[in-house]
Amino acid sequence: MKRYRFRLETVLRVRQLQADAAKGGVARANAEVIRRDRQLAERTEEYGPFGVVPAAAATDLFLIEAAHRNRRAEAVMDANRELQSAHGVLAERRDEWQAAERRVDALERLDDRRRAEHGVASNRAEATEMDDVVVGRFGGRR
Repeated sequence: MKRYRFRLETVLRVRQLQADAAKGGVARANAEVIRRDRQLAERTEEYGPFGVVPAAAATDLFLIEAAHRNRRAEAVMDANRELQSAHGVLAERRDEWQAAERRVDALERLDDRRRAEHGVASNRAEATEMDDVVVGRFGGRR
């Protein structure tokens, strides 16, 4: 009997490459989440303690300090939005990776079933051949 060969072997290899690429996308997205989280922490720390503006300070000094506080607060909010966006991208990449893995798993299960079927057919053909040999050898004696 012929040697077993999975007809969709090339497709399986392509799907495995796609799954590996998707896994790399998850790793990159995770690194981006970590980077954005650090950035948020840094901006939050920068926002932290405010200088106290003396009550007798000039209006200009007060307005400058208020504008500076607003910029730091906006930087924290921007960093938080960027972190949330990075989490969204990470979730998308995980979904893509899981879908790619499911496609690989489906092909691997199909390969396993075909391999088992080939084994059964191979065993059946060998048994038939052995039966023919035995019948041929002993069939002439009566």
